[in-house]
Amino acid sequence: MYKYITVQPALLGGVLVAIAISVVGCGQVVTLAPTPTPAPTPTVGIEVAAITPPPTATPAPYTPAPTATATVTPTPVIHQITAGDSLLGIANQYGLSVAALQEA
Repeated sequence: MYKYITVQPALLGGVLVAIAISVVGCGQVVTLAPTPTPAPTPTVGIEVAAITPPPTATPAPYTPAPTATATVTPTPVIHQITAGDSLLGIANQYGLSVAALQEA
């Protein structure tokens, strides 16, 4: 049969010391087991390069070249005056007024 002994918590430390002394006194050496050192975790070196998109060219605003406007140069009409011509007759012949014919 087993015999149970109740030990007060305050006395527990002393009981453990007494047990340790009795074990040492028997010629046995009490040593603590060494804490195992964890093996180093292998690491893989990966370089991550930041990818920068190439700069986009900003297009220059479109400025159309000025277009040349055609200048209409009328072909001069030369009228040979003959005997009996009058300003009214010549103006009517070319579809002009007498005043316009005088300015020309």
